[in-house]
Amino acid sequence: MRKRCFCTLFAVWACSTLIAAGNEAVILKSAASCFNLPAGSKMTSQEAVARFEKEAARGNAAAASHLGLFYLRGIGVKKNPVRAFSLFTRAAAKNDVLGHFGAGYCYYSGNGVKRNIKAAETSLRKAAALGNSDAMLLLFNIYRYGWNGKMDRAEALSMLRGAVSAGNAAALCRLGVCYLKGELVGKDEKEAVRLLQAASLKGSADADVLLARCYAEGTGVDADREVAEAYLQKGINSGKASAYVLRGDLQLKAGAESEALKSYTEAVKRDAAAGNLALGKYYNGKKNKAAEADRYLRLAANAGSVEAMYIIGSGCLARNKQVSYGLSMLNKAAAIGDARSQLVLGKFYLKQLSPREKDKAFSYLKKAVESGLGEAWYFLSLCYRNGYGTKYNPGMAADAAKNAADANDSYGQLLYGVYCRDGIGVQKDLDRARRYFEMSAAQNNRHARAALAELVINKEAESGKEVYEASSLAMLEAAAKDGNVNAKYLLGKIYTEGKGVARDYNLGRRYLEEAARGKHAAALNLLAVYHARGIAGEKSLEKMLKCFREAAALGNAEAYTKLGRCYFEGLGVSKNVREAVKNFTRAAELGSPEGEFWLGMCRLKGIGTPVDKNGGFRTLFRAAANGWAEACCYVGMCYNDGVGVKKDARKAFNFFKKGAELGSGDAMYQLGLIYNNGTADVKRDRKAAFEWFSKSAREGNSYGMYFLAPFYEYGEIVKKDTVKAAALYRQSAYAGNRYAQYLLGRCYENGIGVFVDEREAMRWYQKSAENDFPLAEEAMIRLEKKRNDAKML
Repeated sequence: MRKRCFCTLFAVWACSTLIAAGNEAVILKSAASCFNLPAGSKMTSQEAVARFEKEAARGNAAAASHLGLFYLRGIGVKKNPVRAFSLFTRAAAKNDVLGHFGAGYCYYSGNGVKRNIKAAETSLRKAAALGNSDAMLLLFNIYRYGWNGKMDRAEALSMLRGAVSAGNAAALCRLGVCYLKGELVGKDEKEAVRLLQAASLKGSADADVLLARCYAEGTGVDADREVAEAYLQKGINSGKASAYVLRGDLQLKAGAESEALKSYTEAVKRDAAAGNLALGKYYNGKKNKAAEADRYLRLAANAGSVEAMYIIGSGCLARNKQVSYGLSMLNKAAAIGDARSQLVLGKFYLKQLSPREKDKAFSYLKKAVESGLGEAWYFLSLCYRNGYGTKYNPGMAADAAKNAADANDSYGQLLYGVYCRDGIGVQKDLDRARRYFEMSAAQNNRHARAALAELVINKEAESGKEVYEASSLAMLEAAAKDGNVNAKYLLGKIYTEGKGVARDYNLGRRYLEEAARGKHAAALNLLAVYHARGIAGEKSLEKMLKCFREAAALGNAEAYTKLGRCYFEGLGVSKNVREAVKNFTRAAELGSPEGEFWLGMCRLKGIGTPVDKNGGFRTLFRAAANGWAEACCYVGMCYNDGVGVKKDARKAFNFFKKGAELGSGDAMYQLGLIYNNGTADVKRDRKAAFEWFSKSAREGNSYGMYFLAPFYEYGEIVKKDTVKAAALYRQSAYAGNRYAQYLLGRCYENGIGVFVDEREAMRWYQKSAENDFPLAEEAMIRLEKKRNDAKML
């Protein structure tokens, strides 16, 4: 019988004692009831502790758990959270509901034991299973904000509704807030008011303040000042800081600033977090009051105000001042479950140049979308699209962009339109892309207007139109006037290339320069190429380098690769292979397959960096995996020769084939060699060799030309054509192939496909000899002797 009394006692005041820090008078009144004392009987806290100690010593679990409450709050005994946790754990071992809840609360808050949300969840679920509504409410927080590492909105709502069904006033109030915000449930202001009224009847002062605001603003009910004032007064009578804050807000709205400041100051006395936040926000909007605003906001943040943490953190990042401090504030707020802070952190890390920093964005953005923040879907899509903090997943990227678009986010609509246009994660559908671009453009998204114009222009180009429609160009020009740098870049390309319009170098270059001034990396790279070739202006390697450097400063991988090539080849700068490697490394870090290729080659051969065959192979492998054709060829050669990796002829063949399919002339030549000679895995096939050598030659590969020539010289596979053979030897020789130089000399010496010309033969033998081909030196000696013998005759 006594145990049931203890349980009843807990049901009456567990929430107020454990969650809201308790009220000694309420606790003692309940304790008197627990010990069946007559009405009006008084008992001191020390007497209550003494009685609970005796009962607990006898093994009474309920007594132990209630004694834990006194130690937790320091009522009638010196505060001792460690002792409290021990008592709760002892009671929980006997399946006492308050014991489970008390242990869970200690784990949840870090009172008397190291904070452990997983352990808290286990204990609180046991308490909830025994019908404890306060445990359900804490579990709601855990699942709602993912404090156990996994956000579960459905389970969170289930716990909250369970607590509501049990008549928990705090739960009624919290569900009302959910309906007010459209959080976890559909937005329903009338239902919110109904729930808040039910919570108010059960004594929730928080509900009183929320109702006061609803009646003051006409949210879910007709605006009624008198009713609003009545609820506000109830909140003030309960000593709620939020009531004083609301009174201050209403006074401020009415122009009574001095009265508002008094109300905010009163709020500080009752709740440092809420009151200082109100003062911080007040001064934040005042001219020359930044110091006061910062001081109050910091006080609020230190007192636990999540909103203050968010305001401080986002402000630091926006001003690019005290960034570390701002990040620490946002991280605190994000850990508590603030979706806005999670979004700001996600966006911040996405902007960083380092892939490792970008990877941090994913977890923050995922939590933000799970919290129902639709804006975060757009940025999460970028993570899936680029593989930041998660595997590259175009399907998930498209789904995330679609979610953002469905939330009426203009950038989400734009991004989903891009995916539909390019077939990324969804089937390519230009009509659907156009619809989403139009939706975004209707929200005045200038980038969408540019994308729409580009889509129309490209469609006209693909249809074979020689001249673009005036309306299409007008759309693109309008986007350019809006300041859209991509539109300027596209117009620059169109006019300098003369596709669909009359070529106009001056106009095209003007657009490109405008885009470049707007920090458009592709425009800078294109201008660099034009400067290098002297297109649309004077040739200038100095200006080329300047453009590449500006694009690189924007984090453009292609620009870093081009700068690396400039240093590698000494183009416009003194040759500096170490500087080249630095730029190739940066390009590789930014995900450039070409940068990875060049870095891998440098590591493999020890150019500008110590020889690292294993590291070189791994870097080349990444470039190959990212679709760089030449990298596929060299990975194949590594497998073929056992450089940096164990020999594997089959893998070598597969990489050569992949490289060839991607257009690598070197890979085509290597396949030709394999078919020409045959291996243990591949049968000798001269016809296949001829085909691959032919493809390689068409790609300008000198070795492909060299190996293809004999087929024509001797008429194997193809009709004999010595003129064609000599032409192939010549092309290969001019490309610097020493073997082809020797054979071309032979052609001139013997009249194979060309007229006999011993002087030309000697010239090519000499070039081959200079390239260290021994047979060429022998040929030179033989030809010289032949010529001398002819003179003697």
